[in-house]
Amino acid sequence: RELPEPGRGVQAAQEAEALLGLIEAASARLLAAVAVMDADGVVEADIALTVPSWLSRRTRAPRREGAATVRLARRLHTDPARPLPATAAALAAGDVTLAQAEAIADATAHADPELMPALEAVLLDHADLPAEALRRSAKALVQRLREQAAAVPSDAVAAGPHRGGRWLTL
Repeated sequence: RELPEPGRGVQAAQEAEALLGLIEAASARLLAAVAVMDADGVVEADIALTVPSWLSRRTRAPRREGAATVRLARRLHTDPARPLPATAAALAAGDVTLAQAEAIADATAHADPELMPALEAVLLDHADLPAEALRRSAKALVQRLREQAAAVPSDAVAAGPHRGGRWLTL
């Protein structure tokens, strides 16, 4: 049996790492383009009447996958209530993976809009976690924030922070 050429595996690993970076960069650019298409309704002249159906036709994937791509593109780029601009920038810079961006978007889908900038910053600070661990941590954090907000009496909220009310700060 012949021995493998020395260094071939290392070279293949380096090439694979570079290719993974290209896939993530392409995914970030695709999401930005999909957000523009979705916002501008550019596919209306195409036989596909919606962006998800357009994506489905181009990728030969189920429409639900196209719809998931559009939802993520909206959250990262055009969501008026819960935008994730720092996550979009981190994805484009290669600081988070597509799976991590999806985890952040999914976990914050129902978070209080006023908390989104701080919540996004905290989650991006933990981008060293694998996507599933980040998803679990993010969901737990959002749930804890909801519980704490529910525990604050409405008269304390009306009184404000300088009148003895309780406040949560991230």
